[in-house]
Amino acid sequence: MKLVVGSLALSDILFSAAAFVFTPEMAYVMGGSKDYRKKKEFQLFESLASQAYTVLRRNAQVLETLFLLMTSAGMPELMMESDIM
Repeated sequence: MKLVVGSLALSDILFSAAAFVFTPEMAYVMGGSKDYRKKKEFQLFESLASQAYTVLRRNAQVLETLFLLMTSAGMPELMMESDIM
């Protein structure tokens, strides 16, 4: 089963081997500087992002099922089962 929201598949996001790219623009928004990795804000972001990713992976099947149940809600992105698979 493959969950697709818009043009992204949840299973592709959750199980992709591609590395996350942290851009200078993202660092700027977080109070950026060249040594952003040492900043407590970035370390908090990194920790929370890692925790969120782990929770999403652990619950991928439940999320897919919930999105399937939402097909009757009339949302344009989730009109039929093929939008999720």
